[in-house]
Amino acid sequence: MTRKSRSLIVKFTLLSALALVSCGKTQEPPAGGRIAIPPALESVFDGYSPVRPLPFQFAPLLPYSRARDLEVLLFSSGSTAFQGVLMPARYIPLVAAWAAPFDVPLPASVRPDVAESVGGREAPLCLPVTMDCGVLVVREDLWRELGLAPPVSIAALRECAMAFQCRRGQRDVIDSDLPPDELFWDLAWSFEGAADPRLYSFSKVHALRFIQEFGLGQKLAGALDPEEDLRSGETAALFTSMDRAAALCRADPRLKMWPMPSGKGPAVVLYTGWCLAQTQASPAKDEALAELLDPSFQDYLSRKGFLPAAVPPAGEPVSVRTALEGTVFHGAPMLGASGDEIVSEGLLDATQGGMSAEEALRRAAARLQARASQGDGS
Repeated sequence: MTRKSRSLIVKFTLLSALALVSCGKTQEPPAGGRIAIPPALESVFDGYSPVRPLPFQFAPLLPYSRARDLEVLLFSSGSTAFQGVLMPARYIPLVAAWAAPFDVPLPASVRPDVAESVGGREAPLCLPVTMDCGVLVVREDLWRELGLAPPVSIAALRECAMAFQCRRGQRDVIDSDLPPDELFWDLAWSFEGAADPRLYSFSKVHALRFIQEFGLGQKLAGALDPEEDLRSGETAALFTSMDRAAALCRADPRLKMWPMPSGKGPAVVLYTGWCLAQTQASPAKDEALAELLDPSFQDYLSRKGFLPAAVPPAGEPVSVRTALEGTVFHGAPMLGASGDEIVSEGLLDATQGGMSAEEALRRAAARLQARASQGDGS
């Protein structure tokens, strides 16, 4: 079977899935349209009961295991199955070429760096619904026990990890449940102090060597999950998302949240909150969708455990406010439709394929350049 034939089969399968999803509800969608959301968030949106009903309905995007493919197909094909899609902000580059900017400005309560991450305050490409990013959570009691320095840089965190390994006989001290490419960009940008989209640079090599050294996110099958390892003391530090970190710290006072290690001022990380992209703009619909940034809905999200995008963080825990103050958000790099895959494959070359960090990033950067010169065709 040729590559073109396989591609056609995949597209046909995904189009069929979209057709099934669009026909899944027999009732006519309200005037505002239908918004695709992850199945895991269906109960969250269904549980919201505003004084004035929202003029659109939410429907799960299925099969969600192929969400990225479905989102790209939905936007690129002009499908009318959904008028909007709720997606992690780090996937904005996948649909940026087809998404319609919103004809409503973001409220002043949305942080300037978050606004820039979604295309600007005046005509955002997406509406930021929640706020999230990568952070570091440590067992503060173990840190104090050994008199370790704060993990404010990669070098400091590495020294702390080496101290744990020597004094407590623990081999796996640091873990991560972040997507590998997200952790890579966060560490590299924070180390460098800027959101440089180049894949090959000294900061990128330095970050990848750190990931290699501690085998981050690569524990053997059957091991305890990263969060349980942290609670049990099997590990002493965990890279995770801010919303998961906040829940962990609320449940266990021994834990403390830190921004991503930087060493050059604030951490610079991917903005990864949930955001809403739309296939076609219209003033009336844009105003309706902007109700997701209304204080009542944002307060509701906060009660559900999310960090809202349009509510000042005054009501958030001190650890969350401290992490936010030490963090600068940035949109994901625009690397083309297959850029994420090339980056991920490059990271696998280093973490599982035995390549050096420098060799893996050089190879991946060359592939990105070659794909760009070909118009990113597949």
